Amino acid sequence: MPSDIVDPNLYDEKYYLQNKDFETFEAFRKNLEKNIFYKHRDVLKRCQFSQETKVLDIGCGRGDMVYHAVKSGCRKAVGIDYSSDAIKIAQKLRETLDQDSQRRMQFFEGDAYSITVREEFNYIFMIEVWEHMYDHQLIPLLTKIRSLLTKNGMLILTTPNAFYINFLYPLKRIMNIPFNLVKFPLRTLRGKWRPKSAEDFFQHVFKVKEFDDPDRDAMHINISTPIKIKKMLEHAGFSVKVECWDESKNILSLLLSRWAGREMLISAKREGA
Repeated sequence: MPSDIVDPNLYDEKYYLQNKDFETFEAFRKNLEKNIFYKHRDVLKRCQFSQETKVLDIGCGRGDMVYHAVKSGCRKAVGIDYSSDAIKIAQKLRETLDQDSQRRMQFFEGDAYSITVREEFNYIFMIEVWEHMYDHQLIPLLTKIRSLLTKNGMLILTTPNAFYINFLYPLKRIMNIPFNLVKFPLRTLRGKWRPKSAEDFFQHVFKVKEFDDPDRDAMHINISTPIKIKKMLEHAGFSVKVECWDESKNILSLLLSRWAGREMLISAKREGA
């Protein structure tokens, strides 16, 4: 495994089970049955699964997408992740299923930089993975992905939008400062919020950077623009459709979300033989 990658130890069990809806495996398993994470739902809507469909999920994490693919009737779904804790959770999830579902699911611990799977897939997913990898990893990986796809197979990925994080989000925050100067003092007076310190108060009022957590910043090392991703994918031999959106009703979001929306969902279809 190359040394200049994000430390896999950052992606421990706590990382995968620190959701507001679940903090234990049992809660995660129960939640998986009733709620599909909206990014997973949006990806699944763009797929047409059949009994012959095979799926590869790169950076599979807890195994959510592999689970949903199998439950949707796929012939086979494979997940790979370089976090040992992620694969342990995914394997534990697999063991809770019936024998037929288990037979159609596989998980491997490994670095996507050196995938050794030797078969073709109809769909390959990279859900919130791009931003965790450097270009020197992504460029050969995209070539590898293309070779693993069936003719007309599709890579579907989601990732944060650098246009939003670097420009639209700060601009929206700056516009909200006058409102925040009223909002947060009133919340404090009403007892609905108590800042930990004066610094905490001013961070809430004047915050203009979306990511300010050291671990999260250490993980998100490649926040890219739609233009950059589209160019890299086309260079690797894909035809590309980029979708960006931002559910905020802020006037700037309404005007600019087409290219500066917070979320990106990108469908890349393999071109050529």
